[in-house]
Amino acid sequence: MKTANDEELMLAYAKGDAAAFDELFVRHGQKVYNLFLRALGNAATASDLTQETFLRVVTARERYEPARTFSSWLYTIAMNLLRDQIRRRKRRGPTEDLSTVDLELSHAAPDEENAEQLAAVQKAVQYLPAEQREVILLAKYQALSYAEIAKILGIAETAVKQRAYRALKTLRACMARERTHSRGES
Repeated sequence: MKTANDEELMLAYAKGDAAAFDELFVRHGQKVYNLFLRALGNAATASDLTQETFLRVVTARERYEPARTFSSWLYTIAMNLLRDQIRRRKRRGPTEDLSTVDLELSHAAPDEENAEQLAAVQKAVQYLPAEQREVILLAKYQALSYAEIAKILGIAETAVKQRAYRALKTLRACMARERTHSRGES
């Protein structure tokens, strides 16, 4: 099973091989969880949405088409759930203080200054417009190509590049303001 690619595993799972699903979950479960955690900043919600993503893989297994990569199909499901969650949050209004958000900073132990900068970037990402935030989460945190992101979001690759450019420009401006603010300058 470990030598099979994702598409082969998904086809095997669709035919009833439960071990194939387990391998797909091992390969992608943490990545999907990290996507939700970075986007929403809440471990419990990230866990719930990860479970829901893979539950939808289970229920849609017969409809999987191997012409599409498994990861694109999986992230399409995850991004749709993320959008739904963000819409629900907007209707309910803010329910948590972003200063107490549970964000995963890094697997390594960065120095305090880098950790603070990374936390500030992750906090700033949450304030990006949804279409820019999606591109940044998929490109920078999930390491997907612009072509893969275009397939997942159902938009042109040039639109993905444009959204990424605008998001990075906005993040740079936010970080510059934050540095100026933290030094006490006006």
